[in-house]
Amino acid sequence: MSKKSPDAAPQTGELLCEDIRTSSTPSTIARAIVENLQYVKGRTPAHATTNDWYVALAHTVRDRLLQHWIATVTARRRQPKIVAYLSAEFLPGPHLGNALLCLGITRQVEEAVALLNLDLSTLLDHEQEPGLGNGGLGRLAACFLDSLATLQIPAIGYGIRYEFGIFDQEISDGWQKEITDKWLATGNPWEISRPEIAYYVHFGGRTETYADEEGRPRVRWIPGQAVKGVAYDTPIPGYRRSVVDLLRLWKSEAVESFDFQAFNVGDYYGAVHEKIASETITKILYPNDDPAIGKRLRLTQQYFFVSCSLRDVMRIHELQGNPLSTFSEGFAVQLNDTHPSIAVAELMRIFVDERRMDWDEAWTITQKTFSYTNHTLLSEALETWPLPLFRELLPRHLEIIFEINRRFLDGLRSRGMGDNEQLRRLSLIDEAGDKAVRMAHLATVGSHAVNGVAALHTELLKETVLREVQAWQVKRNRLESLNRDRLDREEFLHYQLREIVEVNPQAGEDDALADERKILANVQRLSDLAARAHTMLYDGDGAILEKMQAVTEDIREIRRIDHRLEISEEEIAAHYYQLEEAAFTLRDYTQHLSFDPGRMEAIDDRMERLGRLKRKHGGSLESVLRKRTEMETELRQMLSMDEELKTNQEALAAALSVLAAKADELSRSRKASAVKLQNEIDKQIHTLRMPGARFEVVFNDYSPDAQGDRYRETGMDDVRFHLSTNPGEALKPLNRVASGGELSRIVLAMKKVLAGTGFAGTIVFDEVDSGIGGATAEIVGEKIREVAAHHQVLCITHLPQIACFADSHYRVSKQVKAGKTATAVDVLSDHERLEEMARMLGGIDVTETTRQHAREMLNITSRGQSS
Repeated sequence: MSKKSPDAAPQTGELLCEDIRTSSTPSTIARAIVENLQYVKGRTPAHATTNDWYVALAHTVRDRLLQHWIATVTARRRQPKIVAYLSAEFLPGPHLGNALLCLGITRQVEEAVALLNLDLSTLLDHEQEPGLGNGGLGRLAACFLDSLATLQIPAIGYGIRYEFGIFDQEISDGWQKEITDKWLATGNPWEISRPEIAYYVHFGGRTETYADEEGRPRVRWIPGQAVKGVAYDTPIPGYRRSVVDLLRLWKSEAVESFDFQAFNVGDYYGAVHEKIASETITKILYPNDDPAIGKRLRLTQQYFFVSCSLRDVMRIHELQGNPLSTFSEGFAVQLNDTHPSIAVAELMRIFVDERRMDWDEAWTITQKTFSYTNHTLLSEALETWPLPLFRELLPRHLEIIFEINRRFLDGLRSRGMGDNEQLRRLSLIDEAGDKAVRMAHLATVGSHAVNGVAALHTELLKETVLREVQAWQVKRNRLESLNRDRLDREEFLHYQLREIVEVNPQAGEDDALADERKILANVQRLSDLAARAHTMLYDGDGAILEKMQAVTEDIREIRRIDHRLEISEEEIAAHYYQLEEAAFTLRDYTQHLSFDPGRMEAIDDRMERLGRLKRKHGGSLESVLRKRTEMETELRQMLSMDEELKTNQEALAAALSVLAAKADELSRSRKASAVKLQNEIDKQIHTLRMPGARFEVVFNDYSPDAQGDRYRETGMDDVRFHLSTNPGEALKPLNRVASGGELSRIVLAMKKVLAGTGFAGTIVFDEVDSGIGGATAEIVGEKIREVAAHHQVLCITHLPQIACFADSHYRVSKQVKAGKTATAVDVLSDHERLEEMARMLGGIDVTETTRQHAREMLNITSRGQSS
């Protein structure tokens, strides 16, 4: 970074005395940057590197965020509820640019760094983006935190402080390489280490039963290992809002980082073994979970951050003086996907084992506390953990999950909901094959609300079955909502309405009472003023009325002598009588004024009762009366709810009848089309060098769900594609038996069969050449060309036997420009296409022989196209 003249940087004492940590003027910001450079980095402007200037600027901006954070924490004490967002990933993006945008000080900071002869864009580009996630899950979590802060909702995001994040990429010798993402290599100026906020997390060991002081059976977990989780905080600002929320990440450390005894006997590795093992937990984002040790580390990571987070939430709740019985009223805990779903069992363990809470009370609070966001509906993508691994790592939690599952299934059976097959699918334990804990099931059962993030419906379903399903679900949900909490709502309305009726406020009453109270409070002063005015007008020496009478007589005498004086005696007399009437009124007013302490007390009591109503119902007497009308109307509607229930039940039955008819019609149509489809696909795959293969469409009816519903958004059929690749082999699900090359050819066969049906305007073939070559590749190329007669086709391939059938040839390559990787797509000319085909045939070195071979291939396919 160029620094034209470091000596030109503003120095301490040169600027006005503004708050250097909070001011947003460019000159003060520049001064703050220089001070942070000197006192945080220990550098002078003349010797500062780009990283030094970036860290100084980051601390300067962070100071302004922390000003809002302190204000948010202070206000949070008055908030009824705080959101705790648990996610294994967060992708917040670069902090500096986001903070400047949210604080609205981008221009001021740009001017400030210019005063220091620096370039803001260079400093922005220097920042290492936090590598705390690898895709949509982490970005969604970060966006939620941004949105919560912008909506001024107090929230804390909880996750893991991965030392190494998602991999970086570099191009070496024309090839993409994945390298370690060392995003913390130069430090992170945005985070604040909180060593005083740390929790011990336990693993392994065994459990034992015992009786407590009251003779009740209890379970004690005797763990075999412990690590310490330390908090690191990052402020999350809202867009142009004063609220700053918090991202709290946990780093794992050893309980005892150095074993002096092992060191003294020469076991130098053993002296630091516990430190290395403990810190491995938060070392890397998403370790490979194919081997057993990878699975163990993934589950360890999930429980580690969940345990720290729940203990922290509980600490904050109790720090505010709240009992555990109100835990769900103080915090709403959102589980982002299945990674933090072990939180359900952990919170139950803390409540039941550590806090001696009754199971039913603990389960009620747990369900009211958690909500769960599901990120996939594909059963094979939902997270499960093998029982042996779970038992070894978290033995007490597995026992709690077994008990949750037993009570859940018993509850379904007692309500007559589901047969054995359905209960097997609903169980928290997958009993098929190697038994496993279903984490999505655990999160769903342990939460009071579940939501998704993806729309999976096709246009066909939206136009047919989905319309009826939605209509049916709307009516069913309406029916359930009419029954839900009706008595509680009715009792609440009666209670609030009774308060208003007992007071019986009248429109404008509060203003009238305020006026009357003001008079009573000033009776003596009003009496004195009225008496003095009456005396001045009527009774005192030289009273105004007496003088006016003398004035009238003098004017009358003047006019008797000189008629030119134009003063009307009648007008003077009229004013005289008006003042005389005012004097009599003041006399009567004084006589009726009196202070009544009983009346004053009654007014104060009445105004206090009216004030309580106004504070509860909108702030004014008009809003109280409006609320009374609304509650009376709602209660009348509740009285007529039985009739509405009957109407909705009839509508639900009618919608179900329509749905059943439509689903049956769709099923018959599907089965008729399936016969044609499998015959045509069989023909196509035989021509693709799979002569002994058989393809079949298999239909299974959906079993009734927990509500007894047999219909899904896809109809009443569970449709699967089955394949047998060799004669004599049984048909099995396509995704389990087909190799990569076979799967590519089957997909191609499907698209060839469906070509011309209008099912898609553009078709993309990616990795269609996987596992094939030679003559098979040539056949695949011909099939793709046939599909291209009806659709636009984009094909990504490395095989010249396929590429030669294309009408146009594009080359996709990655290039490094200015230190960044970019993807380039180039349209090849005829000559370039020939060269690229030759390279695909012969490798890096292109010879005249490979060119001739490429030319022949292109000529043959060109003749085929023209014919």
